[in-house]
Amino acid sequence: MQVEGVAPLSYNNNMVTADTEKADVLNQFFSSVYTVEEPVGPVPPNSCTVASAPTSQWLAQDMVLKGLHTINVNKAPGPDGIHPRVLRELGAELQWPLFLIFSDSLSSDDTKLCRPVNSIQDVTSLQQDLDQLAIWAAKWQMRFNVDKCKVMHVGCKNMLAPYTLNGTALGKSIMEKDLGVLVDNLGCSKQCQAAAARANKVLSCIKRGIDSREEGVILPLYRALVRPHLEYAVQFWSPVLKRDIIELERVQRRATKLVKGMESLSYEERLAKLGLFTLEKRHLRGDMITMYKYIRGSYNNLSNALFTSRSFQRTRGHPLRLEEGRFHLNIRKGFFTVRAVKLWNSLPESVVLADTLYSFKKGLDGFLASEGIQGYGR
Repeated sequence: MQVEGVAPLSYNNNMVTADTEKADVLNQFFSSVYTVEEPVGPVPPNSCTVASAPTSQWLAQDMVLKGLHTINVNKAPGPDGIHPRVLRELGAELQWPLFLIFSDSLSSDDTKLCRPVNSIQDVTSLQQDLDQLAIWAAKWQMRFNVDKCKVMHVGCKNMLAPYTLNGTALGKSIMEKDLGVLVDNLGCSKQCQAAAARANKVLSCIKRGIDSREEGVILPLYRALVRPHLEYAVQFWSPVLKRDIIELERVQRRATKLVKGMESLSYEERLAKLGLFTLEKRHLRGDMITMYKYIRGSYNNLSNALFTSRSFQRTRGHPLRLEEGRFHLNIRKGFFTVRAVKLWNSLPESVVLADTLYSFKKGLDGFLASEGIQGYGR
């Protein structure tokens, strides 16, 4: 069968018959259906009045591999349903795709704009930031889903100003979930209630589905399936109000009572026999471990953005003491960057200057036990 070429083409009222000329005509036609983009980059870093997003420059593939190789294979699978043993044994194969997924997630998550608003000029500046985002999206032929864009007003004296995106008024929201944590007017009660509810549901499933009440069965299930709900990102939403602390603690009270032989003992006696801390003490202990990571550990390149070293160090105390932040509202007192500094400054030098995280944990536990510290303020 003979394959015929392209038929003569009409171009500028003339018939084009030569193959090279027909190829040029077709190339011009195909290129005309594509738009020529201006060589624009992302929004300039100084064009918006918000802090720049973190980058993945501090994360390397070898760090991912190290994290995979240190996974505890006795833990329960996470939300992805993949058993820790699989992640650990296939660490070399998974380090690159996991690194890419993490790096891409930094730029693919929800876009957030925030700033203090105390005047009409502040309102105008924030609206200009929204307009710049809309212009940037239009240049790249993308669009924001305006129906999913919300405004959250924080503070009792907020001006409650309206904002628009692409000419459409943005709806208001009193609470949003961000990375699994409920965020409202800087309080944590709603998140505490949600965390306790999730943990109680899992605990109820264990109670109904597991016949054994032996310590070797109930305690690992509680540690792997229930307690993580009470401690996920807790440095961000750690409870401050007494009722919230009690609500979370009530979950652990129920769990320890499930263990055979513990029904008639007091809560403190059950914790001592099972080798557990109160959740309040675990939260405090977790704060100190996180502080160590920021000051001396794997997060130390981010510490300057959160903490300020004391410019004048007295002879007493360790050399890594920090400035205690000032606050005018009680809600600010509960922020991690405020509540954890005082206890960090009071730690012994031998604990703070520990060479490894394991040594720090060991020294911290000894200090908390010797001082009888069970929580902030007591």
